[in-house]
Amino acid sequence: MKDCQHIDTLILNQLTPERHSIGAIKDTNIVENVAWHQHRETEIIYMEQAYGTFLLGDNLISFDSEDREEFSIIILLGSLLAHSFFNDSKVALDHSKKSNVISVLFHEAALGEPFFNLPEMKNVKQLLEKASGAYLVVKDNVQELANLMEELCESEGVNRLVCFLKMLGLIATPTNIEQVRGQSMASREHANDLLTNIIRYLHENYQKDLVLGEIARMHNMSVSTFCSFFKRYTGQTFIEYLNRLRISKACERLLTSDDDITSIGFACGFNNLSNFNRRFKQFKKESPRNYRSRYSPCIRGVDVLKKI
Repeated sequence: MKDCQHIDTLILNQLTPERHSIGAIKDTNIVENVAWHQHRETEIIYMEQAYGTFLLGDNLISFDSEDREEFSIIILLGSLLAHSFFNDSKVALDHSKKSNVISVLFHEAALGEPFFNLPEMKNVKQLLEKASGAYLVVKDNVQELANLMEELCESEGVNRLVCFLKMLGLIATPTNIEQVRGQSMASREHANDLLTNIIRYLHENYQKDLVLGEIARMHNMSVSTFCSFFKRYTGQTFIEYLNRLRISKACERLLTSDDDITSIGFACGFNNLSNFNRRFKQFKKESPRNYRSRYSPCIRGVDVLKKI
């Protein structure tokens, strides 16, 4: 990926790979929690088996395939639509679960502005202009579009563009999509700004001794209101999110520095080594020492931030 801003800004730029005008990411594992973020590219997401909850702008929409062998969805996300995803906690613990997830990202400018002004692209242009929200592909068309997304992932050159145009043609047919209308969240702009400020503050101060009551007061909320707000908009408790953030920062330091484990624990906000080890095992299922020994030799010399 090129020209990525640091994740702390919560806005990601230029997510498409350098050698493709149309980016595609494929993963056969269950998607873990995806932090609240936004990017300038329009995104099409396919999940062969959907587990969990999407936060899409001012809508919450949950999917659960526990009682069905297959429940596939495709969502179109407009440019700069803030979004996140949290998988079901029961599914997260079930390592036998698998999924097939494909994300296709593109920006109108990637194909040149005149391209979308062609008469043949009228419906597509109208869709992109109004796609400030999120849209679901109706069930009868999901498999056809999923097949095209699979083909795009494996294609190069002109064939890749042909797949992409077929995808756009399918999605731009009004009867093939419907706007997401989940559980509406009040005051979208205020909620988005407030959550962004809270998350940014945590990313900038995770290494400090953070007190829940003080952070709630900083944002003009009582502790109970703050906890309810944070849980509702992130799918995680404040403490869980903070611990996950600290562990992710610790992992980065373990793989990119020679600092001793105790120093890394303190530098990432843990007040003692036993607490650091306990939380690390909780989220990574192994000790910091084992994690470093397994992954560090493979990643030394690589700028891990470029992998975002």
